[in-house]
This record gives sequence, structure tokens and C-alpha cells, in this order.
Amino acid sequence: MIKPKILVVDDDKDMRWLISSILREEGLCVDIAYDVTSALSKISHHQYEAIVLDYKLSGMSGLSILEKAYQVKPPIVTIMISAFGNDSVKAKAKELGAYAFLDKPFNIDRLKRTVKKALIEQKRRRINKTNLRKLQPSFSTNERVSILPIFAAEFLNTI
Repeated sequence: MIKPKILVVDDDKDMRWLISSILREEGLCVDIAYDVTSALSKISHHQYEAIVLDYKLSGMSGLSILEKAYQVKPPIVTIMISAFGNDSVKAKAKELGAYAFLDKPFNIDRLKRTVKKALIEQKRRRINKTNLRKLQPSFSTNERVSILPIFAAEFLNTI
């Protein structure tokens, strides 16, 4: 079985190490990036199931990475983390497609649960993309939309 691949982006070396260690202990394959440039490069060259992303990266915003991750099809599920997570930052992150926002310091069990749920969400997105691609030639747009609930129910039965 292939381990899900997660990208951890944080400019704090100790935080990158902590998060990546926790996720590796959970059996995940973890890649790390320390700034916006290295993260965007990794996203362009690798396929990730999820991203754990710090909001504030060496004076830059992790929101630029979030925007790029959401443009990938299907979008990469992204969990934002920050010690600077006021309501307007959280709202902007959600608007740009963040799956969740965890305040630092965060509870380790909460991080694990959130990542597990994010991986389920990413799997759902991939299944929907695959099923829609299969339907593309044989159904009209109206017919495809009406069939989506069937695939959602089918997916939920597999969990």
C-alpha cells in the first residue's frame, strides 16, 4: 500500500521537524519546505495528498501557496497553522480553499485527526474526479449533476 504523501511548510526548523515527525509516526510519507519558493517548486513537481502550511513564512504569507494548491486539480487539501490566526486571516484562508485552520500551539491529537480527515477529503475529491471523467462521454451535463449524489453515497459506504 502506498503511503499518502504530505508536504509540511514552515520556516521554523523545529516546527517542521515536530510536525513531520508526528506525521511519519502515523505512517505517512512527509516532504518538507521552508519557504514559499521551495514549497511552490515541490507542488509543481510532486503529487501531494495534503499540505500542512504555516500562515506566516519569513515575512511572506502562506496564502500564496494555498492559492496554488487550490488550483491543482483536484485541489490539494491544505491545513493552515499559525500563531497569528485572527478571524480575518482564518476567513481569508477559508475563502482561498483551506480545509482547516489550527492555532499554534496546537494539540497533537487534533493535528493527527485533522490530517486523517483531510486525507479522506482528498480521496473523495480524487474519486469524484475519476468518476466524472468516466461519465463525461456518456452523459449530458444535467445527467452528470443528478448522478453525483449516487457517487457520494457509494463513497461514504466505503469508509
